Amino acid sequence: MASVAFTQSIAGQGDDNPSKVTIDITPTALGCSLRLSHEMDEKWADFVDRSRDGWRKMLGVIVTLL
Repeated sequence: MASVAFTQSIAGQGDDNPSKVTIDITPTALGCSLRLSHEMDEKWADFVDRSRDGWRKMLGVIVTLL
C-alpha cells in the first residue's frame, strides 16, 4: 500500500486549523483501490458536501485518464 497525506486550508481563513487529506492506494488483482479521507474541523461543516462532490469529480476524471 502507498499513502500520501497533506493539509489543506483557505488562505486567510483556515490557516490556523487546516483540514487533513489522506490518500491510500492498495494493489488489487485488477489494478488498485483508492481510499480518500478528508478530515475537516466542524466549523467547516457547511463545506462537507461541496468538498465530497469536488473529490468525486476529480477522482472521476482521473479514472477516465487511466
